[in-house]
Amino acid sequence: MKDEAKYQAIVKQMKDRAEDLRWKSGTLLAKAHLEAGKAWEVGATEKEMKPVLQNIRASYWRFNSLNRGAYFHNPQETLGEFANSIRYAEEARVQLRKILAKHGAANYVAPKFDTKEQAMALLKLPNRAAATKAKCRSIEVDSARWVVPSKKNGTYDKNYVAPDAVETWYTRECRKPVKG
Repeated sequence: MKDEAKYQAIVKQMKDRAEDLRWKSGTLLAKAHLEAGKAWEVGATEKEMKPVLQNIRASYWRFNSLNRGAYFHNPQETLGEFANSIRYAEEARVQLRKILAKHGAANYVAPKFDTKEQAMALLKLPNRAAATKAKCRSIEVDSARWVVPSKKNGTYDKNYVAPDAVETWYTRECRKPVKG
């Protein structure tokens, strides 16, 4: 029993650290998006924004590619990739500060937000509920499309049930009532 508690404490520590870095990288990425929007608004050019967009994409790829359980299976790689996501987002924000200053918006500060919902509200995405519903439907259609061939070729495991404890975008967004 003593060993079990020890291992649970280790896993909790890994999970807490991964969640902390996930929040930091997501927050920096959201701020970079808001600052990029302002840069476009004040006249930034495609040429100026190209390296910024590359850094934002590099940050997002890392942020988005790490599933919620990755900290358990490969904690060093998970924490390292979150650190890389943070680094790319910070690089983008430094580049954006220079662009904003050049275009007369040096004092721009991205609005504050404490939750994902607040950040999404700042983006003012048109018809977010419909877009979320369409993406959920697309995932369901694609999943069904993969099951048919796997049943035919004998690789489908009818007894496999995905663990409910693993949180994904789908479990967060598609298995709850969609809000606008």
